[in-house]
Amino acid sequence: MIILSIVSSSHAKTASYTNTKSSKNTDSVETIVSKIHILESSQGKHNYPKCKSKGLFNEYGFGTYGKNYKCFQKGMDREAVKDWFEDKLETKSVSQAVCLYNEGTSKKDCPYYREYRSI
Repeated sequence: MIILSIVSSSHAKTASYTNTKSSKNTDSVETIVSKIHILESSQGKHNYPKCKSKGLFNEYGFGTYGKNYKCFQKGMDREAVKDWFEDKLETKSVSQAVCLYNEGTSKKDCPYYREYRSI
């Protein structure tokens, strides 16, 4: 069971997601996105090379698979990842969403989620 709590105003929106089966599975979307940023680019130290060569950004590994890749204006990659997680967490646990983000498969556990939890 997932409990969704959203507090919003005209200037800010905060969402936190709780999987009632495990207290370790509680993170705000901001926390999730920050941890993904650490895992994918060491907090922005490494930009996706194909985007960097165009003067654009993708510090989250978002939408990069095979020959496909997405590039963004500065900061918009974070917003895209945040929006993606907000959408997925409506129906998935944090672990399922994190595994889906990295592997393309929604699972309760995966190596990427274990790395995520270690942060």
